[in-house]
Amino acid sequence: MASRLDLQKKLEVLMGSRNVYFMPPSRLQLKTPAIVYSEKKRGAKFANNKAYANKTAYELIFIDQDPDNPLITTISELPYCEGGRPYTSDGNYHEPFTIYF
Repeated sequence: MASRLDLQKKLEVLMGSRNVYFMPPSRLQLKTPAIVYSEKKRGAKFANNKAYANKTAYELIFIDQDPDNPLITTISELPYCEGGRPYTSDGNYHEPFTIYF
């Protein structure tokens, strides 16, 4: 099973920067483009009374001023990743995803 730190490294490589934040405090000034993520749920699939797939779901939000940033497509193509409903807040575009890692 991969760890949260493995996901952190993968997202940093994808972004080409360290603007990847795990549960940042609200007072932290983010540098955009950025990814903010948090743990959503843990779960396992079972068969024959044994867990055969144990992945953690993370809520991942890509934040940028550009709603056409190509990183949105790159993130959406990650394995076990599904998109949510985009929205704007504080003048920034937010693209939410759920990723199982």
